[in-house]
Amino acid sequence: MAEIRVEPRKRSMAWLWLLLLVAVIAAAVWYFYFNPNNRADVPTSTTTTPTSMLRPTTAPAVIS
Repeated sequence: MAEIRVEPRKRSMAWLWLLLLVAVIAAAVWYFYFNPNNRADVPTSTTTTPTSMLRPTTAPAVIS
């Protein structure tokens, strides 16, 4: 009778590369979409204006 040759099955590492690719895409989406430091509409620095510049220097005239 003929022998049936049985070889160990070789496992593919494609699932690992696919998982790594999904993780890299998810990290890029998080970094560019959810990170507020990368948005162009957010000012990079805030200016502080002294309150003396916001108040009038003279009192308004009182009409009686």
